[in-house]
Amino acid sequence: AALDSILAQTFVSFEVLAVDDGSTDGTAAILQRYAARDPRIHILSSEAIGTTRALSLAASRAECEYLARQDADDVSMPPRLERQLAVLQARPWLCAIGTAATVINQSGVTVGQFPTLYGTTAVRDGLRRARATPVHGSMMMRRAAFEAVGGYRLAFAAAQDFDLWLRLLERWDIDNL
Repeated sequence: AALDSILAQTFVSFEVLAVDDGSTDGTAAILQRYAARDPRIHILSSEAIGTTRALSLAASRAECEYLARQDADDVSMPPRLERQLAVLQARPWLCAIGTAATVINQSGVTVGQFPTLYGTTAVRDGLRRARATPVHGSMMMRRAAFEAVGGYRLAFAAAQDFDLWLRLLERWDIDNL
């Protein structure tokens, strides 16, 4: 479902760097089937290096101006990438733009909403007070900003997104659709 939702985007000029982080559940075969059908999909295999290292691996191999994030259990609406790209192109002071998120169960049934703040001041205040953070799996960011702050820091096995957002906010703004 995650790959299907990315391949169904209204914006189509992108590459997918799918990191198979030592899976043992058939993920590798699924990724290979998709990659055989769509040349935009590139598989990066690793041996259980963890989320932060997997994210860093994908970012280091990306060949684009913008980095968009999505987890294997996320589903994106068709206009997601197109809308995020338009916002980043129209608002050069933003380094990243996230989206609202609906929480679904394994059957795809809505079970809640992830708390999302809107407006750069609200996002900044929410992060500083650790009240609400942008949804990591929904973010699109400028690669140059990501690299300027050193990307993900490997010392953070968890909360690598929170650490990144705080460092990005020292120089730019973040918002949500």
